[in-house]
Amino acid sequence: MKKIYDTQEKFIFAGASKDSLPRGLRIYNKAGFDYGFIADCAYIQDKEKDVEFFVSAVLYTNSKDILSEEGYEYKENGYPFLKELGKLIYYHEIRIKDTTVK
Repeated sequence: MKKIYDTQEKFIFAGASKDSLPRGLRIYNKAGFDYGFIADCAYIQDKEKDVEFFVSAVLYTNSKDILSEEGYEYKENGYPFLKELGKLIYYHEIRIKDTTVK
């Protein structure tokens, strides 16, 4: 039986990582990839930190512009970019919440 991770197909915030999400963080999303495109539309919610937001991204990761079975840069460009994008927005929202509450 194949193990399913809580970060599986959660490209925004998790990339291709199999690590667990931080405690209290939930990601509801729809993701996919094909022909060099990688897409993820996510609602990210952290009830403990009172942060929630939507983010959607589509990237073209085909520098060779040849549509085939191989040669797309999902691992090299797509996953890392979407992971950093999600974390950047998440921590930015936490910082905004911390400064406005005081």
